[in-house]
Parts: sequence; C-alpha cells; structure tokens
Amino acid sequence: MTNEQLEVAILSDVVTRFANLKESTTRRALLIKFRGQPVSQALGDLLNQNILRRKDFYGASTATTEEEYLPTAAAFQFCGNTQLRDQVKLATTVVFHALQQMFVGEQRKEDLVFEDLKNHIAYAYPNRIFDNATLKIALYLAKDLGVLASYRLNPPDDNEVTSFRIGEGAITMVDPETEWDRVMAGFRPPVVGPTVDIGEGAARSQAQFNADKSQRDAAQTESKIIGHQGLLVFISHSSKDAELAQALIDLLKDALGLTANQIRCSSVDGYRLPVGVNTSRTTS
Repeated sequence: MTNEQLEVAILSDVVTRFANLKESTTRRALLIKFRGQPVSQALGDLLNQNILRRKDFYGASTATTEEEYLPTAAAFQFCGNTQLRDQVKLATTVVFHALQQMFVGEQRKEDLVFEDLKNHIAYAYPNRIFDNATLKIALYLAKDLGVLASYRLNPPDDNEVTSFRIGEGAITMVDPETEWDRVMAGFRPPVVGPTVDIGEGAARSQAQFNADKSQRDAAQTESKIIGHQGLLVFISHSSKDAELAQALIDLLKDALGLTANQIRCSSVDGYRLPVGVNTSRTTS
C-alpha cells in the first residue's frame, strides 16, 4: 500500500465513523487497523493539508496514541465515498443559500442556533424535506468554508455547531452552487497508484483520485499539444509490426488530437520522413 492509498483509507474510516456515529477516530484505532503501514506520516500529511483536524488540540508537539481526529469538509471531498460526498455537498450548498438570506434578514446581535438555520431552509425550500443529521453535518463543515464569523462546538465531543454568527463570506461568495468546488480546488488530493486490495472505501477513493488526476493530465497534455506544431512522436519498430504501428498512430490521433505533421513513422504512408532529410536532426 502506498502512502497515498493509506491516506485514502484513513479518510474513508474517519469520515464514515463521523457520518454514521458522530464520533471521532482515535490514532490508536488507525495504527491497529493499518498495522505495518506508515500511519504517522499519512496522518501528518492529512493534518498539514487541513484535510483532518485534531480533536482537543492545544498545540502539543508530540502525538499520542489517544489523539483523536475529526474530518474537515475536504475529508468528505476526498474520502472516496461519492454518494456521501454528494449528499453532504448538496446539504452544504443549501446551507450556503440559507446563510446568505440570514445575513440579510437577521439583524440581531446574539448568536444563531441550528433551529434558526432550519427555519430559513424550510422557508426557502417549502416543497423539500432535508434530514436534520445531514444539515447538522453541513453546518459543522461550514466553519471550514469561510462563511461563519464565529461558532461554538458541543464539548467534549466537538462534533456539532451549537451556536454561530454568520461571516461576510456568506454574502460575498459569487455563487453558492459552485462554492464547494471553488474551495476544494485549493486542496491537493493524494495521487493514488495501482489498485490494491485495501477495502471498498479506499478502492472508491482511488477511482475518484485517479479520475481527477486524469482530467488534469489530459488538460495539460492538450495545452502542450495545441501550442506545439512540430514533430512530437517518432515511431520506430520492426517491419513485422507495421499494423501495430498504424493502430498506435490512430490512437494518438484520436486520444491526443495529434496531426500528421506531429507524427513520424518509417513504415506507414503519410507519416514517413520526406526524402533527403537528415534523420538524426529531424527526430532529435
């Protein structure tokens, strides 16, 4: 298991436990489950990137086995459980809309509570019913998304916002429908390598991360190809592999959008080097 795969598996565990049981995950539990793996390094990376956070963290310099972890919004984004991610993302978007309305309409100075938020959501969406547990998770994650000026959690669990004040970010965001994606674009998710048997949640995470990486790589490749009109690919092969060379050319053209002047192949008509050219100089 690579470090990236381990990070995915840890996120899946922490997020699932929080969503289902409203509980944090102990370092000890992760060390036992992923014994023999570099759990300390993976947790350090996730904490440094603000994808996970420590519960009751007061600046201790040395981690202990009883240390506990809670998810941030980014943990839901990258946990690999797309159904849960989309469910929480939708609820958070609903909360964004409600907080905008409340920023305009609520003039009182005292803190707001979940019931205030729920009432605004019911007014804004009269024909829809939202699960309270999911909305509470969305409000909990809102503190990571720059829309709360202040908030209080429920000690000692620290898994629910008990009161809050709305921040300017709620009214200055350009579009509540795209705010989640805008914030998540600032994170660097792990890049997961080849598939290994590390559990269903981690496998889903790997697929998601690989898809994200493929999209970024494709965009970068397309940009480079568009800006480069010279020779990019030279195919050298045995004469008995001419059909394979033709198939490779077709793949390069279809998948990457290469043109004939960007491909050279000594055995395929239309892609041969012109007569009389310096082969070494042209293909270097």
